[in-house]
Amino acid sequence: MVKVKKVSIVTPCYNGEKFIDRYMKMILEQTYSHLELVFINDGSTDQTEKIVKSYEVRLKEKNIDFVYCYQKNAGQAAAINKGLQMFTGDYFVYPDADDILLPDSIQKRAEFLDNHTEYGFVGSKGWDAYEDDLDHYVLVAPRQNGVVENLFMETIKNEWTTFTCTYMFRRDAFFKSLPSRKIYMNSDFTLQDVQMLLPIAYHYKCGFLEDYLYVRVIRSDSHSQRREPYSKLLIRNDAIEDVYMQTIKEISMPIKERDVYIELVKCWFLRLRKYILLNYALEKEVCSLYSLLKNKCNGRDLVVFGTGEDAMKLMTILPQQEYPCYFIDNNVDQQGKLFWGLTVKSLNLMKQEKSKFFILVVTSQYGIQIKKQLLQEGFTYCKDFVLFEDIL
Repeated sequence: MVKVKKVSIVTPCYNGEKFIDRYMKMILEQTYSHLELVFINDGSTDQTEKIVKSYEVRLKEKNIDFVYCYQKNAGQAAAINKGLQMFTGDYFVYPDADDILLPDSIQKRAEFLDNHTEYGFVGSKGWDAYEDDLDHYVLVAPRQNGVVENLFMETIKNEWTTFTCTYMFRRDAFFKSLPSRKIYMNSDFTLQDVQMLLPIAYHYKCGFLEDYLYVRVIRSDSHSQRREPYSKLLIRNDAIEDVYMQTIKEISMPIKERDVYIELVKCWFLRLRKYILLNYALEKEVCSLYSLLKNKCNGRDLVVFGTGEDAMKLMTILPQQEYPCYFIDNNVDQQGKLFWGLTVKSLNLMKQEKSKFFILVVTSQYGIQIKKQLLQEGFTYCKDFVLFEDIL
């Protein structure tokens, strides 16, 4: 007789009385037969404990192993770390306590891992739903390139198109990838999705199911549902970058390879800082940085390299008296035309007189390539040109 693998459901929760009753019923409705629920109460001050413990008998009747742990409020990372130390399953998932696991969610993912031992973890499609309208699911953007077995680079570049609570992990594979059995405890943002995915995605292939097995509930107080002040956005951006850096440093890999990934993350978050400035109507900050750069040109004319969306956003913010003298673009179809009322030229036309100009590269998509191009053409970084994101 084939042994049925145990699946642990690791659940951290703080003040969940509004949704924990729904969550506990959802656990009871799972079609999989061998479950363990590890519930970490992170110092809740409401009725969370009373509601959860009221289900203890029903969990036992369904042969669901129940492990309850109360700790003083220490944050989500500490609660997840406690759960990672306590669970005993062969596989595990860590759904948010306010989200929804569809009835066959555990069963389909466990069966996949049973039948495909070459994968260290498996994900699925999922829905979004707003907390005030849980009967209507919203389609989450599907993967553009089908199944991506190597999820590591997707996660590094923040390009994955599903959410990590849809993933089920093999215990052995996960702890070989994260031998400390704990994630980084950043005081501002846990970002547990990245911390849970990156280590195992570096070492193991990821399977993927086309089934919709999870519903992420979007609450009105979530970060994505409110417009935050500029200062908080930058603090949040820095805290998230810190989590990425610390997670990569903990992964066992060659030093040179790690340095490449760290550089990729740095470039990504530089672009995010530029995005914050250009997309959150921060005209004063952008103009101040631009004017400061223009004043440091030492009498040289300032030109902008790029005529794409980033350059257009910059020009919508700048007052006319601050306009550059012209634009440069590698696209021959753009050269000779007018952009924002100014001539677009090729780099070749100004190489002989480069001492007269200072170049501001304004394109997040091709910034690194253009930097290499200018260096090869004899321009000196900071002296003759700079990437816009590097002055932020």
